[in-house]
Formats: sequence, C-alpha cells, structure tokens
Amino acid sequence: MTLRDTDPTTPVRSPGRPLTGRRVLAIALTCFGVILAVNITMLSAATGTFPGLVVDSAYRKGVGWNERAEAQAALGWQVEPRYENGELVLAIDGRQGPVRGLTLAVTIGLTATARADRSLTPVWRDGAYRAPVALEPGYWRIDARTVDGPLYESRFQLRVPRGTR
Repeated sequence: MTLRDTDPTTPVRSPGRPLTGRRVLAIALTCFGVILAVNITMLSAATGTFPGLVVDSAYRKGVGWNERAEAQAALGWQVEPRYENGELVLAIDGRQGPVRGLTLAVTIGLTATARADRSLTPVWRDGAYRAPVALEPGYWRIDARTVDGPLYESRFQLRVPRGTR
C-alpha cells in the first residue's frame, strides 16, 4: 500500500454514472408512481366488485326487527343449507321434525358482489327444499325467506369446495 492509496485528498472514483440530484428525483418519482399505480388498481378493484349496499333502506329494514326476531325464534326452526348433485338443498327442521308445505323465495349469489345473484324457488322433495343451480367453487351467500305461512328469513354462507358438482 502506498501513501497515495491512503491520502484522504485523493478523489475516489466510483464505477458508473454519478448520483446527481436529477437521478435521485427520477428514482423518487418512479417509486411514488409505482405506489400510486398499485393503489389506484387496488381501489378500482375494491370498489368495482362490492357495491357497498347490503340493504336499500337500513332504517326501514330495522323497524320491528326485535318483534320479527322473537317470532322467528319462537318457531324453533333450524335450517341447514347444502350443495349436492347440482342442487341447493335447504333442510328445515322444526320441533316436530322436517317443516314442509312452505313456499320459499331464495336469492343466491357470491359473497362479495350482487352481480351474480340468482333467484330460486325450491320445491319440497326427499325431505328438504331443493332447487337446481350450477355453483362454482367458492363462498356463496344465501338469503331465504318464506313467501306464505309463518314469517322466516335468514342469511347463510355456503362453501362449495373444489371438485363438487
């Protein structure tokens, strides 16, 4: 090692282009541009898939909620949704066994969007209410209510696993 190698006044040469203020600005603007583009993409994906509206008028839906909930609980019905052999199956059991003779209105759709919603009218067969419907694997939201007879309405989530028909 020579004296020249350790002399602090000797300029040190770095390989490549020097880091100037313009390069630092370009790097910073590029980084912020990428972050902004990702945020805009995620924002448009989030707002484009979920409308944010679950019910048209929450106030009107909530009026009388306690009375309806008590009347529904007094029925003692247990509902089990299933998907088998290309059919949505709703098994409704009461205190004396399966509940039959109802007319049901069912809306089924994906959990995060209302675009794929479909209306079904299940019929009583083989001890449950059944409606043919083709469902892809994933999580599905089921809104079921009685059209006649005692008032009953409920929302379920149904998972259709891969390989299910």
